[in-house]
Amino acid sequence: MTGPADSVTEVTASWIVPAVTCSGSNNTYSSFGNYGLNNSTVEQIGTESDCMNGVPNYYAWYELVPENTKAIKILTVGLAPGDSISAEVS
Repeated sequence: MTGPADSVTEVTASWIVPAVTCSGSNNTYSSFGNYGLNNSTVEQIGTESDCMNGVPNYYAWYELVPENTKAIKILTVGLAPGDSISAEVS
């Protein structure tokens, strides 16, 4: 999507957390989510379906750039493959 500077004020998305199949002890990373762009900033929110030392790892995160990266792991709510996620950046 393109438009004049500052014309995008909100982005929404929905997705299903995908499953990963891990083999060996390799680390692999995959992100799913949405983002908003505003001049020199990027606001992102999403989920990860990663393999860490051969073990599936699922979590949610957000990031504000150019501010310091901020990440949230939502392990206590049991994020799992097949979960339906809705997210909004505004």
